[in-house]
Amino acid sequence: MHIEHYAEFIVLTEELNFHTAAERLHISQSALSKHIAELERHHHVQLLERDRSSVRLTAKGAVFLEQAAKISDLHAELVRLFDTSGDADRPLYIAGVMDNPIDYPLVSRSFDHCRENGLDRLPVFLPCESVSIEDQADLLRRGEADCSLIFTSEHLVDSLAEQGEFATRKIYRIPMDAVVSTDHPLAKHASLSLEDLANETIIRPVGPRFTTVCEAFDEQLVFAGVNASRKLITAASSYDQVTADPKGAILPVQRTSRFAAPMQNSNAVRIPIKDDRLALQLTAIYPIGMLSRKLEVFFDSLEKTYREGYEA
Repeated sequence: MHIEHYAEFIVLTEELNFHTAAERLHISQSALSKHIAELERHHHVQLLERDRSSVRLTAKGAVFLEQAAKISDLHAELVRLFDTSGDADRPLYIAGVMDNPIDYPLVSRSFDHCRENGLDRLPVFLPCESVSIEDQADLLRRGEADCSLIFTSEHLVDSLAEQGEFATRKIYRIPMDAVVSTDHPLAKHASLSLEDLANETIIRPVGPRFTTVCEAFDEQLVFAGVNASRKLITAASSYDQVTADPKGAILPVQRTSRFAAPMQNSNAVRIPIKDDRLALQLTAIYPIGMLSRKLEVFFDSLEKTYREGYEA
């Protein structure tokens, strides 16, 4: 039984709504429901009564809530104790996708927010060789990183959280653009939807940095029922990707935030894909039970930075 499940139960009793509670907790509704069921199974007690329109505490659930609050408070106190121990000066070590030029301005701005919220030692971003979920999970298991940041789909994030080894925090859903050559039939469009990509040729970067991004993009096309052919290009970095010449095909790229200068080939144009079904989910993955105050401050700061960069 994971300690986070008690805190999730407390949030659920405050909201009495699985959807809004899951949003507050940055997890999927199905993951929250599974965790509550695990609590009930572990303690052999029914905590909630549920129907289609409401969620209510049972009498035993109300008693359980008092004890869950004590357990959660004790855990928080232990976290504070260790945060002020000999490891207090140790920085956070962050693995994953945040070591490329597109994200440098966002990282810099997030550091400002970290300082404003009392994080004395700024996080250290580790060099990234592969962003596959398996490779990033191995880094976390070995204790080489406190968390990993990856771009992936909602479905992959939810399936990872439900495995029980790692917790996840959804940071931001980043919109995407299509880069096309100036003579492409879509070049004159002000914006695109997923249907505009049907029967087109989509460029897929091949390289260890693009595994999860490509899987997420392909998955969202499949869910939308969009058929498209693929054109493979070799890319060692995000710079190689966004400066590639599309040559009659469509190159999907992460939209540039207001903190970063656009990067693209001079013979191509960027067109926003304005479709709620398509976005890159920036997600933090960390071992269950290892959510420290420092990590929470970092997550909150990063989320605030992305909202400023894309919504302000």
